[in-house]
Amino acid sequence: MSSAAVPDFIVGASGRSTDDYPEFLSDALRLVQQMFLIPAGPRAVVFAGIEHKSGCTSICCAVAGVIAQQTLRPVCLMEANWKSPSLAEKFGIQDAAGLSEAIQKQGPVEPFLKQVAGGDLWVLPAGAKSSDSVLNASLVGQRIAELRKAFDFVIIDAAPLGQSSDAFALCQYIDGVVLVLEAAKTRTESAKVVESNLKAAGIPILGAVLNKRTFPIPELIYKRL
Repeated sequence: MSSAAVPDFIVGASGRSTDDYPEFLSDALRLVQQMFLIPAGPRAVVFAGIEHKSGCTSICCAVAGVIAQQTLRPVCLMEANWKSPSLAEKFGIQDAAGLSEAIQKQGPVEPFLKQVAGGDLWVLPAGAKSSDSVLNASLVGQRIAELRKAFDFVIIDAAPLGQSSDAFALCQYIDGVVLVLEAAKTRTESAKVVESNLKAAGIPILGAVLNKRTFPIPELIYKRL
């Protein structure tokens, strides 16, 4: 993957299976320290792959968990990917009602939030698949605004930017986007198109995660992050 196709801020994940998000903790810690724990850092961020199965959900889980652990401040991990939802399964949530139901009903979003591990991390799963969920971006935006008031940080797991317009529609309500790229698989052309579209829409690209790499990132590059 050409480095010219992605932003300068690159964090490499462990290269192991994305099915077990704790494998990403050291790199998630690095990302959190450099992006979220700085003065005037972003509070609401969309994480989105370029293509399907980039490991975006696992990375979001790791980042949200690290933020909650490091800051001891309330964090919401919101799933806005109705094409392949998985947060409910990952966290063993039996009642999978979530964002879909929250935007279809009146009242506060609180009943649809699930607290995990008894700490400061809360999950809002995607909920049942619904065309209304995808098309009514303004209603999703209202829930994001509500979450921003209730939580210090909101991490959003979105659908791939190269295959869906859903994430683009959400980006007007957040502080920026972190792209998730898969080593040796994400196509340079696709990444360039997504990057161009985000810039054209005035959406800040906060950085990129290089996932499933099988090679170490040189220390010289890490020092520049």
